[in-house]
Parts: sequence; C-alpha cells; structure tokens
Amino acid sequence: MRVALRLIQKRSTLLLILVLSAYEAVASWRTMSAPAPTKIDVIFLFGLIFATFVCVSIVIRSSFIGDRIVIGPIALAFLLWIGINLFRPDHHKVHVIREIVWLMWLISLIAGIIMLMRDPKHFVGPARNSNHDS
Repeated sequence: MRVALRLIQKRSTLLLILVLSAYEAVASWRTMSAPAPTKIDVIFLFGLIFATFVCVSIVIRSSFIGDRIVIGPIALAFLLWIGINLFRPDHHKVHVIREIVWLMWLISLIAGIIMLMRDPKHFVGPARNSNHDS
C-alpha cells in the first residue's frame, strides 16, 4: 500500500524547510571556496547518507509535485556532499560541486517561497469555517 505523503501542504513544515534552505544556501555560499576535507568524518558521512535516504524516500513516495520540487534538490545537495567527502576531488572540482550544491539549496528556497505564496486553501490544516450540527 502506497502512502500519499504531502509534507509541503502543511504550512509549518514548509516554513521549517524554508528556514533550513535559507540557512544552508547562505552557509554554502560562504564556504564555496573552502578546501576539500582531508579526512573522512565517518559520523558526518553516515549523517549525510541518512539525510539523503530520508529525502529520496520522500521524493519517491510523495504524490504531491511540490514535495518533489522542494525536497528533490536537497537530496541532490546531500548526495553531492557525500561525493565530496568520499572521493576528495581537487580544489577546482570541489569549487564547482559546491556551486552546484549552493544552486540546489537556492532552487529549494525559491520553490518553497513560491509554494508559500500560493492560495492558502491548498494547505492542510483545521477547517476555518466548520459548522458541525450534532
């Protein structure tokens, strides 16, 4: 049985994703020219693998296109970070990969802002004008 996930239709979840995307976009922009890591941090790597797994699972199982548009670039950013940490490319390749990671966070942020500006009746939540006659 397939469960229809629709995370972005909850305004609170969308705002949380927007805040995290904005923070990561700024952090990625600030560390774009930093050198590649010299050691493999196993705990950080397993955290990235777990975060990638969660994001990819949401993207695959969600029936809502907004989830795929907002969370898909985040999954790709995590996957690229895994590549940087595992393969340790040279400085120029790391710079290009970090630019792509920054672009993925920016795409997620812009898509989230667009989703936030759409009609409020698309969001899931308690009904505003519910008259229950019992």
